[in-house]
Amino acid sequence: MSTTTPTRDPKEPLDLDFDGPVRARDPREDEDWFLRLPEDEQDRLRERWQWEADRFQDWDERQDVDRRRMVHTAAAIFAIAQSLQTGFAIGPLVVGLLIGAGLGFFWAKTDAGRFVMGGSMAAAFFITQAVHGVIGVSGMDIGSVYTLIRLLCGGLLAVTLSMVLGVSREFRRLESVQ
Repeated sequence: MSTTTPTRDPKEPLDLDFDGPVRARDPREDEDWFLRLPEDEQDRLRERWQWEADRFQDWDERQDVDRRRMVHTAAAIFAIAQSLQTGFAIGPLVVGLLIGAGLGFFWAKTDAGRFVMGGSMAAAFFITQAVHGVIGVSGMDIGSVYTLIRLLCGGLLAVTLSMVLGVSREFRRLESVQ
């Protein structure tokens, strides 16, 4: 004795009634003060509450994007300033990329602003240049005026660009709060 049940064609779409994403009901909607409000005000509050609930929905993804942006931009800034300083030699360029990437990771993890970014860039840049001067990378003469001018210009470029990056990061942070 075999019972057959009607089967549906798997290629045929399901007949579902769907009006969009399901919104969780806010407990404040059952309170007396809310029920006394006009319908349009209730709708406005529901939209605002939903916006507040969804605001940090993609927080992890935005943090990953911000971290990658910081690492890549800091590596580029540091490598460019380093290369201008040392004559585009490959060794200092690679060192600049690595130190810059480390700075970018530090900035992303500490949620750094313009002053922390500028200060850490200045410290890393001048320490790196001092090490390069001591070991004699690319013929840098630590006592020449030309080297000093190049050092100040490269450092000023790196610090200025990192502080501009910090300002733009602070503006993005403000926009996400509002």
